[in-house]
Amino acid sequence: MEHVDKLAKTAAISDNYQTLSWTSYEALHLVDSWIWDRWCTQWKSKSNSTYQNTFKFHRGFNHKFCTRKAEITITRFRMLQTRLNHGLYKINKHPSGLCDHCGVSQDCKHFIFKCKITEGLRKVLIQWVHRELREGKYEEVLSNGHVLNSLYEFCSKNEVII
Repeated sequence: MEHVDKLAKTAAISDNYQTLSWTSYEALHLVDSWIWDRWCTQWKSKSNSTYQNTFKFHRGFNHKFCTRKAEITITRFRMLQTRLNHGLYKINKHPSGLCDHCGVSQDCKHFIFKCKITEGLRKVLIQWVHRELREGKYEEVLSNGHVLNSLYEFCSKNEVII
């Protein structure tokens, strides 16, 4: 170990060093990688939002949608920022944020997993998930392309504003 320390000290004070030249592409790749690692560490250590507690840190979402409206609707569900009563309540556009049918907070998870008006939707979603739908599996459910399409079709057909 002493030998390693001695070599490190010698290298640190030496005037004989090699200049590294990086292309802008190589430098950008290194910086992007460093930023990504730092962001990932912060995400895991300081989760202070519902979104961070619901979704794991990931590099993106690759599902392709047939229309821009479908993409907007599903993205709102994935970001937990919808125009359901709970979302409207957060911006002072609804008096209570409660579901008109169930009397509990009408957020995304309630809408998909528990609301009385989405019982038919859940029957369709179970076909694609192949097991019981549970609130704790929100990320898993919303990562399935067939589920996303079914969710959009339900909202569109029933004129649910998301």
